[in-house]
Amino acid sequence: MLGNLVLPGLGTFVARRRTSGILQLIVSQTGFVFMLLWAISFVRNWIQSGSLPEETVRQLAPGVIGCALFLLAWIWSLASSVSILLRSGKGRL
Repeated sequence: MLGNLVLPGLGTFVARRRTSGILQLIVSQTGFVFMLLWAISFVRNWIQSGSLPEETVRQLAPGVIGCALFLLAWIWSLASSVSILLRSGKGRL
């Protein structure tokens, strides 16, 4: 479960749910890349202009999309973790 919460999809993959784990990894890492690209662009614009960029709303879309994708993968992996624990008989909720 800890693997899934740190890197969504990793715990699912290790638990032998390969397809679901790979999809979770792809979605989470795609979201991470979108957020990273937005952050790099934001900081680059900030350095070039010498102050906080004023047009942040228009440039915010990749960051929001990335955050949403990562959150989706994280929730999906959390649900997978709970399912794996319940099926193993070790999880008592």
